[in-house]
Amino acid sequence: MDNLRPFSRPRRALLSLLLGIVTLSFPTFGQSTPQSTEGECRELFPEHSFGEWKNVRAFAALREDGTVTTWGYKPFGGDSSLVADQLTNVKKIYSTAQAFAALKDDGTVVTWGDRENGGDSTEVADQLIHVKAIYSTGIAFAALREDGTVVTWGRKRYGGESKEVAQLLGHVKEIFSTQTAFAALKEDGSVITWGRDYYGGDSRSVSHKLTNVVRIYSTRGAFAALKRDGTVVTWGDPAQGGDSSSVAHKLTDIVEIFSTGRAFAALKRDGTVVTWGGNGLFGGDSSAVASELTNVVKIFSNTGAFAALRKDGSVITWDGTYRFFSQEGYKEYQEDLKKRLTNVVTIFSTSGAFAALKRDGTVVTWGYPMDGGDSSRIQDELYNIKTIASTTDVFAALRGDGTVLIWGAGDIAFKWLTNVKKIYSTARAFAALKNDGTVTAIHWDSWDTGSPSQFSYLNEEEATHIVNIFPNLCDKEYHLTEKLSSNTDGALCIQKITHAYNPKTGEERDFPTPCHVPEGWIQGYPPREGSAKPQKEKEIFLNSDKEALREYLLSSQYPFGESGIFLHYDFEETDPIYDWVFVTSGLVYQFHGKEATRKNIFGWKKLESKYNDDGTLSILDRGEYRPLSLHSNPWVMVRLDDWDLDGDRRFDWLLFRPPQQSPKGYTTSIFKLDGITSTGEFKYLPLSGLKVYPVGRKEYIFKPTP
Repeated sequence: MDNLRPFSRPRRALLSLLLGIVTLSFPTFGQSTPQSTEGECRELFPEHSFGEWKNVRAFAALREDGTVTTWGYKPFGGDSSLVADQLTNVKKIYSTAQAFAALKDDGTVVTWGDRENGGDSTEVADQLIHVKAIYSTGIAFAALREDGTVVTWGRKRYGGESKEVAQLLGHVKEIFSTQTAFAALKEDGSVITWGRDYYGGDSRSVSHKLTNVVRIYSTRGAFAALKRDGTVVTWGDPAQGGDSSSVAHKLTDIVEIFSTGRAFAALKRDGTVVTWGGNGLFGGDSSAVASELTNVVKIFSNTGAFAALRKDGSVITWDGTYRFFSQEGYKEYQEDLKKRLTNVVTIFSTSGAFAALKRDGTVVTWGYPMDGGDSSRIQDELYNIKTIASTTDVFAALRGDGTVLIWGAGDIAFKWLTNVKKIYSTARAFAALKNDGTVTAIHWDSWDTGSPSQFSYLNEEEATHIVNIFPNLCDKEYHLTEKLSSNTDGALCIQKITHAYNPKTGEERDFPTPCHVPEGWIQGYPPREGSAKPQKEKEIFLNSDKEALREYLLSSQYPFGESGIFLHYDFEETDPIYDWVFVTSGLVYQFHGKEATRKNIFGWKKLESKYNDDGTLSILDRGEYRPLSLHSNPWVMVRLDDWDLDGDRRFDWLLFRPPQQSPKGYTTSIFKLDGITSTGEFKYLPLSGLKVYPVGRKEYIFKPTP
C-alpha cells in the first residue's frame, strides 16, 4: 500500500499549456449505409464489446517477445502455469468472464482458466488451426478460422456447442454474442445463431428477415441486427430488447445501435433516437426526454441507463440513474448536472454511474454515488484527463502527467500511481502499465466499501517489457483543447411504485414509476364484482422472481464477496425494524430509515464503535459502549449489485448462514432481503435448490443442490 497516497488538493496547473488536439469520430448525418464492425473496438455496455466478454477477475499481459504472464484470481485465468510452455509467439488474447484464449502467430490457440467456462479446449484442439479471430459469450468461446468455419468450446448450453448448426457455419465474416448465445454474420449478409434459445440462440422466427445484415448488437439476452437499408431485426428475450414490434415503424434510417443490459437505443441518420426493451425500464423508454434527443452523435450506457452525446457537446440521460433521489433532491441535482454537462467529448461508465470527459480535460460524474457517481472528494484533481477505466463500481482516471486517480466503491478517493502509460480493468481490479514497462495492480476486497489492496503476482522479470494487457476491450485516449457550449433541458420520472392494470387482458403489475405505466393501462386496482379491492397500505416491494434469481446465482461470472454480517441487536426502539446492525470491515451501522437518500441508498446510520482489549467489538448505545456479540447467530450479508437491473438496490442483498460453521462445508439456508412490510418488518425470500460454498477469504459461490 506504499503507493496509495491520501487524497490532497494541490493547486491546479495551467491546463491550456498541457493539452494537445483531439480528433473525434462522430457519425455524419446523411452518411451512406452502415459499414461492418470487423476490427472495430467498441463496448456495448460495461464488460461486453461487440463479440467478447471481459474477464471479471484476472489479467493476462502480452510481452514484447510474444510470451504471456498472468495474475489475479487464479481459477479464472490468473494462473497460467499449466500452459506456460505453450504461451509463445502469441499475438492476441481473448476472454470469457472466467477464462482466457491466446491466439498464436501460427493460428493455433491456447486456453486456460475455468475449465467448464472456456478454459479447456482439449476436445477441439485438433480443430483450432488457421484461426484468425476469437469471440465469446460469458462462458464459452467461438473461434473463426481463415476458411470461414467456426469452432466452439466452453459451457455447451451457452454457446460452447454448435453441432446443430455446424453445416451452416461456413463463409462466416464475424461473430457477435449475448451473455449466453452467439450470432454469426456470414459474407452474404445472413445470420446463423446458437446457444440458449430464449436469449438469442434461436432466430428461426425472424430468419427470413435476416438478409443483407451489416452488423449485430446485443443486450445480455437479445440481438438486434442492422440491415444495409437501415432497418432493424430483433430476436431473443422480449424483456431484454428481443421484441421491437412497438417501435418497428420508427426503425428506419438507423446508422448505429447501442445497448444497456436489457434495452436498445437506435441512432437515426437525422440524429434522433429510438428506444425499446427492458419492459420500458433500463433505458428502453426515452419518452421523458424524447424532445431533447436531437442532433445526437453517440450514445453511451451503463447496465441500466443511457447517456446521449449531442453535436454541441451537451448530454441527455434517461432511465434508472437517479431513482434514489427524493423529488426535491432530484430537481436540484438535475439542474446542476445540466449546467456541468457541456463541451463533453466522450463518456465512461461503471454499472450504475457515468463519467463524462470534457474538452478541457475535466470530468463530470453522475449516477449511483456508491458506483462512482459522486467524485466530489477528488474533483479538484480531475484535470488534464486522457482516459478513464472502470470496474463495476470504481473509476480510474489517467492524467496527462501519468498520474492515476481512483474514486467510487462508496467513499474511496485517492491518488494511486504516477508515470503510468495505460490503465486496464476487470470487474474488480485495475492494472497500470507504467512508462518503464512494469505493471502494478490494485483490487477491492468486497463489492461495497472494502479497502483497496495493491497486489501483484508478477516477479521482477515478468513485470517488464509488457506491450499490452487483457482484458482490453477498447483503447480510448484523448488530448483536448477545443471549446464548445450548449444548454440541455429535461427531466426524468421519480420513482414511485405504481400499481396498474390492463383493462383488455386483466393483467396487473407494479411499475417503478407512473411514467412506466404502458399506454392503455389504468393506474390503481381494477374494479371487482361485488366489492372494490381494499386499498391497503402497500409494502415496499421488489421483483421477487425466484427462478430468475436462482439462475443468476448459478451462472454468476465471479464469486460473491462478503459485504459483512447482519445480526439483531436490541436498541430498545419502539419500531423493531431498527433493531438490526450491519458490520463490515470493523464498522457498524444501524438500519435507521426506509427511505433512500443520495448518500445512503440503503438507510444505514454509522455507529460509534471500538475494539476492546479482548478483541470483542462494542458500540456506543444510549450513552455508553455496549458489547456487540458477533457470534450470536449472525448472518452473512452479500450485496447482489442490482441483479435484476431495476435501478433499486435497497433490497438486492442475500443473507445466509456462514458455510464455515456447517460440517458439510456449505449451507442451504439462503434468503434474499425482499422489502419492508407496512408494519415495519423485513421480508425475506427463501431460495431453495441452492447451496453456497466458501471459495476464499470472505468469498462464496453458489451451486445447485442434488
